[in-house]
Amino acid sequence: MTDFIVKIYTLYRMKTENDLKIIDFLAKSYLCDGLSEDQIEELSSFAIMIYLKENEILFDEGDRTGLFFVVATGKLKVLITSSLTDEVQELRSINPGDCIGEMAMIEESTHTTRIAAVKPSSLLSFNSLKLLEHLKQHPDTGVQVLLNLSKIISSRLRFLGHPCDLLFINDNARNNI
Repeated sequence: MTDFIVKIYTLYRMKTENDLKIIDFLAKSYLCDGLSEDQIEELSSFAIMIYLKENEILFDEGDRTGLFFVVATGKLKVLITSSLTDEVQELRSINPGDCIGEMAMIEESTHTTRIAAVKPSSLLSFNSLKLLEHLKQHPDTGVQVLLNLSKIISSRLRFLGHPCDLLFINDNARNNI
């Protein structure tokens, strides 16, 4: 009887080629810095691989997808529509290992930008609510993942410049209206 249980457990633990790809992509992402192999494997069970064609839009400003993404392959761009001119402007590129949709996940809100594929891309897609619930139930993983997300958001803010610059830009824009 024990041999039978071991065989069932072994079959259960076997991973498909797709499962192994997801684990590998997660292990290389900024999201999983500092996590153990077991923690990464647990997170991988929530991921679904999706594929975008060149110029395909992942989501648009104002969309509520309820999803969080980690880029596995390819390249995407972040676009935003200027509230003053209605022109679409490219903010930055997104590369393998980068996260998308973390603000909408944390705030349980809509996306603030448009994301489009520059070239064919694959992404790991997570249901935000299920991922957050898992992080709450596994505090060691949750603390590390949220710390990593904080670092990601912080680096993006630094990329934008000093926060006070944004205040002056908004004041100048209002004065020119």
